[in-house]
Amino acid sequence: MEIISTTANHSFRRYDKLLAMRNGIDKYEIIKELGKKLFADSDIVKVGKVSSRDVQIVKKFIAKAITGTNPEVLSLFFEHILIAPELGKRITEKLVVRDLKFEVSKYEVEFLLWLHEVGRLVDPGGYLRNDIIDDNLLVSFGLPKILVQKLPNVRTFLQVGKMLELSEDQLQGRANLNKEQEKIIADYFKLLTPTQRLIFIGDNFGKRDEKGELFSSQTFIQYVLTQEQRYSGDESWILDRRPAGAILTIKLVEKTIKWLKNMGVDFERILNSLKEYGLKFILMVRHGDPDNPKNIVYNLDEVMKEEDRIHITDNGRRQLKALGMVIKKRKFRVARIVCSDQIRAVESEKELNRELGVSEEQVDPRLKDLYAPGAYLEGLTMDDWKNKKGNAYDEKRWGKYKHERPEKLIDRINQVFWENVNGLKVGEAVVLLSHGDPIAWWINQQVTGQLPQTDALRDQIYPNQGQAIVCIIDPQGIFFTHYILTDPNLIEGESY
Repeated sequence: MEIISTTANHSFRRYDKLLAMRNGIDKYEIIKELGKKLFADSDIVKVGKVSSRDVQIVKKFIAKAITGTNPEVLSLFFEHILIAPELGKRITEKLVVRDLKFEVSKYEVEFLLWLHEVGRLVDPGGYLRNDIIDDNLLVSFGLPKILVQKLPNVRTFLQVGKMLELSEDQLQGRANLNKEQEKIIADYFKLLTPTQRLIFIGDNFGKRDEKGELFSSQTFIQYVLTQEQRYSGDESWILDRRPAGAILTIKLVEKTIKWLKNMGVDFERILNSLKEYGLKFILMVRHGDPDNPKNIVYNLDEVMKEEDRIHITDNGRRQLKALGMVIKKRKFRVARIVCSDQIRAVESEKELNRELGVSEEQVDPRLKDLYAPGAYLEGLTMDDWKNKKGNAYDEKRWGKYKHERPEKLIDRINQVFWENVNGLKVGEAVVLLSHGDPIAWWINQQVTGQLPQTDALRDQIYPNQGQAIVCIIDPQGIFFTHYILTDPNLIEGESY
């Protein structure tokens, strides 16, 4: 029996790994095709020089790549890929002002920092794999190899770390480096171009910690020394070199900050200027699996008989519990949960918050489902409703019931959304727990600027029961992008 169990577990693990590989390949292809399409019109491809227009193109690329891949990354990743380019740009601007002969382009530094972690959209856990994926993708976009080579080379970095031959005490920070080790680092630093140094410092300090604080020198060191907790699956030769790489990173950062100081740039002052620069997150969540034994076309609680009002099933509770666990795992700092006043939404919110433990809970009637009682009052079944594609907006069919129009739905969801965005601190998140149609109308209009056909709403962006759509708001307070929260531990819901 043990042999069978062990074999089965091994088979499941192997199958999971194959699924992950297939998923990664699919994401790689999505990003590759998107990059080829968008960067074909860039100045760096056409004339070989990064322009301000290219920076706008790369922002558009990242936004679309996030939506296209639904990446299974920490929320802190999104903060990093927006803060790092801004930090690199601000430092470069100061360098150029100090030395007009300084041959570094702020557009180039910012452009490369936008792209330096794109591999994590494919494979969140890799260390060297991320950089290999990065390099291959950037070349596949048609970007010049001379530009791609301006990114710091991680293979060389790891090899230099290995050359240091650090003792265990040195790896743990309990002993200083000797003169020979310091010389190896100094020689390596001299080989780094100004652009590589700026990308290096932007990458390492353009982050926030789990409390939402911008990295300081102390949190940076702690982060680097604990990096083994964040990476997985690399080859053994990489695993051997990563601890030394952490010490090398710390030393190179020290040298870069000293280099900036000698160039007349106050790094700490620039870093502090980014304290309030960052993202905000809104998680649009649909209620869990509805308990509908009569198979009715349910609507608002207030238009239905008390015995017909919809609660959520045990499966619905499991959906919200699993969702709460994933939200916590992804490190979203949820400041509050706001839910619809309908029973199925309130029950879903309570189940979700058993996992999240958020102190601020609100009920907002503006998040309720659409007013569309016709199908319920006429006794239609859910099977009938599916045949009609869930279209409650046909004036000829439902006009006498005065169903709520999409424009009104969008307006009330929009009010709640932006009120909550404005009430957030940088790096925080709010969960808005609502219903299928209101979320779908709002997100489709927000993303495309247009309303879908009323009989094709579920063919567009439409949340399943118990599903979350993550909306990312940029540092200027503008909707940046969205993606569907995915994870193997989530329990898939239905559309109807």
